[in-house]
Amino acid sequence: MSNIVPIVHDTIVEHLHTHPLPSFPAFMHTLQQSTHEQIPYHIQALLHQHGLLSTSLPTNSSTLVYEQSADTSQTLLLYTPYWTSGPSLQQARSIFTTFAALQMYQQLFPHVPLHVRWLIDGWASPNAPHLPVLLAQYPHLFQNAACLCAGNDQMGIEDEHIALLVLGCKGHLRISLTSQTAASSLPLMHSALVPDALWRLIWALQSIKNAHEEILIDGFYDLIVSSNDAELESLYRLPDKARELAQRWGLPQLLLGLHGFQQYYVHLLLPTCTITHLQGGEDPSASTPTIPSHATAIVDFQLVPGQQPDAVFSLLQHHLQDKGFQDITLRPLHKAAPFHTALEHPFAQLVYHASTIVYDQHLAVLPLTAGHLPFTNLQHALQAPLLFLSLGHEPFFVESIHQLVLILQAFHTSENQPIGP
Repeated sequence: MSNIVPIVHDTIVEHLHTHPLPSFPAFMHTLQQSTHEQIPYHIQALLHQHGLLSTSLPTNSSTLVYEQSADTSQTLLLYTPYWTSGPSLQQARSIFTTFAALQMYQQLFPHVPLHVRWLIDGWASPNAPHLPVLLAQYPHLFQNAACLCAGNDQMGIEDEHIALLVLGCKGHLRISLTSQTAASSLPLMHSALVPDALWRLIWALQSIKNAHEEILIDGFYDLIVSSNDAELESLYRLPDKARELAQRWGLPQLLLGLHGFQQYYVHLLLPTCTITHLQGGEDPSASTPTIPSHATAIVDFQLVPGQQPDAVFSLLQHHLQDKGFQDITLRPLHKAAPFHTALEHPFAQLVYHASTIVYDQHLAVLPLTAGHLPFTNLQHALQAPLLFLSLGHEPFFVESIHQLVLILQAFHTSENQPIGP
C-alpha cells in the first residue's frame, strides 16, 4: 500500500514488543466495580494517566471527547459507544485498544500532524434517542472527513478467528398494523354476523410474505442496490457455521436449510419482514368468550441499501389497499435508513489495506451488518464514509492496536488525497 511504507509497519511491531501495554484486566475490573456515575470518570482517568486529555460534554457527563488537533484539511472521527449501566467486555476492549493506539501514535510520531477526534459515547440503551440529541447540540464534533465506529454484537459474524471490516449498516422500519371491526367486542354467539378483527389482521399479514420467506409487496425488491463482486468475495471465505448456530439456538436447521455462502448472503444482504408482536381478543381466562373487535400487530422490516423507509412504508400502504385491506390502519413507529460505503471508496481502501497488512487472510470484509445499528443519524450528519471495525476481539487484541496505528498513519499521509464524501 502506497500510504504505509514497510518501515512504519516494522516500527509499530518493534514498539509493541518493547513497550508493555497497561493492564486491560485491571481496567475491566475497575469498570465492573464502578457505579453508573463512576464509569466515565474511570475511563477518563485511564486516558489522563497516559497523556490523553479528554473532556466530558457539559450536557452529558457520560460522553467523553478526546481531540488531537492539527492544521490539516481532514479530520478522522473515532466513535466508540458503551452502555452507561456498565460496558460489555467487547465495549471495554474497544475503548482500551483505541486508547492504546492513540497513545502509541503519539509516542511514535510526535511531530506528525494528525487531526483525530475520539468520542466515547455513553448510551442508556440501544434504542435511546441519544445520538440525535448529541448531533443537534454539538454539530461541530461531527464535521469530519470520515468515521470509524467500534462494532458490536450486531456485526453478524461470530467467529473469534476473523477480524471484521464492515462497510455499512442495514436499515430498519417498524410499523404497527391495526384492525378495528366494531366499537366493542361482542358475544361469541354473533360470530356468524360480526367480523373478527384478529382474523382480518392475520389475513392482511398473510398477504405480505409467503412460506418461502418471499416478501410479496409489489416493487419491494426493485429498490435494492446490489453489492458488487469485490464486496461478495469475503462471504465465500467465511466458515460454515450453520450447524453450530442451529444447535446453539435449538433449531433442527437454519431457516430454509441455509448454510455456507447462501447463509451469509441472505443474512447480510437481503431485507427481512418479521412479525414481532400480535395481540387481539379478550383475556383467554374470561368466562364468556367474545369476538375480537380490535387487533394489533408490529411488523419489523430490515432494509438494505436502496430501500428507504418512507418508500417501503408507501409500498406497503398501496399493497394492502390493492389486496382489499383498506380498513387496516398503518402507523410508522421507527425509521432508520440503511447506509453503505463502497469498497472502492478511497477511505475504505485506506482502511482495508492497513487492516490487510495486519490480518492478511484473517480479515473479512462484510458489505453490511446483520442487524440494525442506531448510526443512521450519525452517517447522515457526517455526509461522509462510515465504517465499522471489530476492535479488541480475541485473539486479535494486540493486532487491533497495530491496525489502528497503521490507519492513523495512512490517514495522515492521505492529506493530499481527499477521502471525504
